[in-house]
Amino acid sequence: MSAATQREDSRVVNRSSLTAALADVRALLARTAGREMAVSVEEETTPGALEELCSTFGLSNFEQKILVLSAGVELDSSFAALCGEAQGDNARQYPTFSLALAAFPDAHWSAVSPASPLRHWRLIELVGGSGPTSSALRISEWALSFLAGVQHLDEQLAGYVVPVLQSA
Repeated sequence: MSAATQREDSRVVNRSSLTAALADVRALLARTAGREMAVSVEEETTPGALEELCSTFGLSNFEQKILVLSAGVELDSSFAALCGEAQGDNARQYPTFSLALAAFPDAHWSAVSPASPLRHWRLIELVGGSGPTSSALRISEWALSFLAGVQHLDEQLAGYVVPVLQSA
């Protein structure tokens, strides 16, 4: 199998995995907003970038859903409106810890902590100064790119590391 074919297979697996995770989070948000949508039963799938990122940083299922929610707002325009609807305020068309705590199973307060993997490793950032549970959440650009299958060197690391090129 050529390197190009392997890369394309990896992109397909990654896209499929991320699409399924986005659909599950969308359904949980819709249910929180009072609309019923089927939440898919998690099937055994080939791990993609999302699973790799969650494994690498030790994210719980709840933290994974927060990451997907934050990515969803960037990747799918319907997520923002659904966030506002689920929070009962159309002006709040952004993800928050408060929304995640209300919408997702296995919610735990430790995910809000600055010591949690999401915040410690800066996978997400709090935007605005209204407190940790009501501030908007924003996924870091490098994490979003990684989830979307776009590999690049994070600008914060650019002066410290040199990418290693892999041979075909």
